[in-house]
Amino acid sequence: MSEQNQEIKKFSILLVDDEKNITSSLNRLLRKDNYEIHIAGSGLEGLAMLENNNIDLIVSDMRMPHMDGAEFLKKAKVMDEKIIRILLTGYSDMSSTISAINDAEIFRYISKPWNDDDFRLTIRRGLELRSLGQERIRLKKLTDKQNEELISLNKNLESKVELRTQKIESMMDELRESSDIVKKNYLYIIKTFSSLTDMRGGHLEGHSRRVADNARKLATLLKLNSKQIQDIFFGSLLHDIGKIGLSDDILSRSQSLLTATELAEKKKHSVWGEGLLLGMENFQNVSSIIRHHHERYDGTGYPDQLSGEDIPLGARVLAIVNDFDGLQSGALYQKRHSIDEAIIYLKKHQQSYYDPKIVKLFVSQFKMGKNEKQGDFKTKKGLFTSQLKPGMVLSQDLFTKDRMLLLTKGQILNTTIINRLVHHENTMKEIFTVKITVSLVK
Repeated sequence: MSEQNQEIKKFSILLVDDEKNITSSLNRLLRKDNYEIHIAGSGLEGLAMLENNNIDLIVSDMRMPHMDGAEFLKKAKVMDEKIIRILLTGYSDMSSTISAINDAEIFRYISKPWNDDDFRLTIRRGLELRSLGQERIRLKKLTDKQNEELISLNKNLESKVELRTQKIESMMDELRESSDIVKKNYLYIIKTFSSLTDMRGGHLEGHSRRVADNARKLATLLKLNSKQIQDIFFGSLLHDIGKIGLSDDILSRSQSLLTATELAEKKKHSVWGEGLLLGMENFQNVSSIIRHHHERYDGTGYPDQLSGEDIPLGARVLAIVNDFDGLQSGALYQKRHSIDEAIIYLKKHQQSYYDPKIVKLFVSQFKMGKNEKQGDFKTKKGLFTSQLKPGMVLSQDLFTKDRMLLLTKGQILNTTIINRLVHHENTMKEIFTVKITVSLVK
């Protein structure tokens, strides 16, 4: 009975802000999603509510009297570190926000004024992470229980030992399946963060995904190990995450058209991006790649003026593919470069901006890729959802027209996923074209 109640239990959200109009606005917005909402007018009141209620997620404003949002979320973490913590902040609070990321280990910060759809999406993603944490705890308890039963069974008859062994094998299958799901969701969350940057539009749209694909190919050609390739791929997907804090005006114009003040502001994004990942375990290399991807080989880059091989290898790889894409999209200069012009630019600035050995490898790979690209086109096919069959594999990420990530490249389709796609199509009144590897199409 208790398990059934747990399955239908509403997620509980605590809103903390000393301004009643803010909490009222958020309450109306989140009420659409059928959450259980609690409201506190101060940090102290919020801590009291945490003692008396089971809270799944907190949204706290940064600027509050007596106790600011960073201090409140830090104390909330001490009370229950499993609660998802989100900070509501203004652009001027970036230093305090980074402190909250480090000390309170917040899941995400949301800039004011917020976009309602983005806000609701962030809440859903946070609660999905909360559910994953609860699932891991459930499986840990299940494992501990099974281990205790195994000790007891060892004192009984061999027949019971054999029966218990069968149950343990079943449990291990469940754990392995759960581990695979967690890994897939981990990659999904990373790609979702990357897509939030793409949703700002302009030069950023599709940029991170293109750069990540090219960076992974280049890292493979460099014969790096799987962990290095994964770090470069993740770093490339998230390299512009710090730009979420920049204004639309700065993001909409080519870098060459920015004023000195605007350029100085934009240059902060690599450090901000690193700061957002400092609380993520095993992401030290990824955050280092993000921090240093604008360093130059001759030491004239930013933020630390590193030079030569003092620049992390992943950052040297990312610098090349990032500028290669930026030249073509118009992000660097108002005039968009052709592929040939972009290659000439890379060659011209090797040794000064870029690692010459990596440039040489990238350019040779890209020349070879002209024929390969035509071949790749022939290995992909766009299908409607009604044409999909179990066993097909996605050849590229699938997004809605609003740039929300639905499925990631390499996903193997089954009946359940196909039915969900059809249902989502009908709900959103949108027609999806799904790119499939032709060799797997029956």
